[in-house]
Amino acid sequence: MRRLDDITLEELQDLRERTEGEIPRERVLAAIGRKQGDELETLAERHGVVEKTIRNWLDRFAEEPIEQAPLR
Repeated sequence: MRRLDDITLEELQDLRERTEGEIPRERVLAAIGRKQGDELETLAERHGVVEKTIRNWLDRFAEEPIEQAPLR
């Protein structure tokens, strides 16, 4: 979960409320799930993607400002 160490669950939940668009919202929901302890495999099944996609989504939260992470 190291990718999300610098982001709080509260920040992610706030971002979820401010995020528009289905795909960006899915990315935030995946980050919330991971922050809450869900495994990558579980998240991939839940969001209908492969684990590599989940890892890519989560990497964005480590590499970019939180507001931009779900948009790319």
